[in-house]
Amino acid sequence: MAKRKSIEDQLRVAIKNDGRSIYAIARDAELGIGPTQRFAASVHGITMRNAVKLAATLGLELKLVRRRKTKGR
Repeated sequence: MAKRKSIEDQLRVAIKNDGRSIYAIARDAELGIGPTQRFAASVHGITMRNAVKLAATLGLELKLVRRRKTKGR
């Protein structure tokens, strides 16, 4: 089974593939350009509040995925 990408990785891929500039994405998400650039470049992390703003701007949503139970759990 393939390992799932982290929320941060998924956001970074979505930013890269969006077609808008980092500036436009940050503006549309009502975030600062500096923190958004540093996040996209994997220099810094991001708060959950800002992750939610970015996800909404990029057309992403979080969903619950149930884990399969493994032996010993």
